[in-house]
Amino acid sequence: MPYYKIKALSSKINKDSKIPLINLVMYGETKDIAIEMVKKRPEIRRNNPEVIKDVYEISEEKYVEHRCKGCKGEKKYFEVFAKGGHVGRDKYYECIFYICSENKIRAIDIVQKHAPRIKRDHIDGIFGANEISVEEFLEGNKRNDQDSYFHCNSKHEQKEAIKAIKPNIVKETQEGLKRRAIAKKIDTKKNNKGKRGTAAVLRNEYKYKKMNPSNKIEET
Repeated sequence: MPYYKIKALSSKINKDSKIPLINLVMYGETKDIAIEMVKKRPEIRRNNPEVIKDVYEISEEKYVEHRCKGCKGEKKYFEVFAKGGHVGRDKYYECIFYICSENKIRAIDIVQKHAPRIKRDHIDGIFGANEISVEEFLEGNKRNDQDSYFHCNSKHEQKEAIKAIKPNIVKETQEGLKRRAIAKKIDTKKNNKGKRGTAAVLRNEYKYKKMNPSNKIEET
């Protein structure tokens, strides 16, 4: 059964300067394929040749259990549709994330905060969610485990995988581009805690103005 639990060195460092181990689960036709996929994950220490510490097969039940370990209530399963980035300013990659959660709102929140490579500066970066069966949840995660898009960590890697990625790249609509421009306006208002408001903040205002001279940024 091609499900594996893999212990690897984390990309993060503890307060005592030690590198912790993290547990990841992966579907792969062989153990070697599963290991190669895990080595591309951003949460592990990819530049360390000894990053993988242990690998062993697990059951389908254990695979699902690991995927649901963050669910604190009744387990439900959802597919969440999102726009993936890094494929061009006027395009997006059609992503479907398969989440185990107590409810749909929590599933969407998980994707917004933790899903890799999604367009967080788009108001409609998440554009749908449906409840699904555990079988659909399982099959969806197996597909994502093998999806080259989620394992690209550089332009070079993505260029090599473009044939597999290209069918899921979609051209953004004019309405979508308009919403992106709205989301990128600067919010200078502060909340009661003295922090910036909840609206998206430009990462580089100068660059945005240079690339989008027709889009005026409203000061509030």
